Amino acid sequence: MSVVLPIVTILGIINRKAPTLKNDLTNVSSQNLTEKFSDEVWSEDALWSDLKSISTRLLSGKNNPNILAVELSIRENLTKPDVLVYWSIDKFSPGSGPTDNSFFIGQFNSTRATLYPLPSEALKSDGYLLLYSLAHREIVATTLLPTKSNLFYF
Repeated sequence: MSVVLPIVTILGIINRKAPTLKNDLTNVSSQNLTEKFSDEVWSEDALWSDLKSISTRLLSGKNNPNILAVELSIRENLTKPDVLVYWSIDKFSPGSGPTDNSFFIGQFNSTRATLYPLPSEALKSDGYLLLYSLAHREIVATTLLPTKSNLFYF
């Protein structure tokens, strides 16, 4: 048992599935993102009902309102490991995780504000953000992200 358990643990870590990348902007450096997205559409400190400590900003492209990014910053430490950020047009169900229609937009950074480019679908419809702990395989928090319906009303 003392030999089998560590081997099984290592095999489980090696074989865990990586998120599917559907967004081609997730590999752009953070400096390029800051230059690419500079026009604030709206900002909200109380968007997340599950995590009151997250500030959210929706940004559009500099001189290009046809691309969007969301900036997340946290005011207190997040205790969950391996938190990933997803966007989806579909509402996430409690106890579930990312669906096939979810777009992986990046790994959550709990030490500084981070920009996450949104898929082009976000221009067409409001969607939902999901913070998902890959290590615990559970939803950390989810919220509606108004992009279309409130695009110019904040």
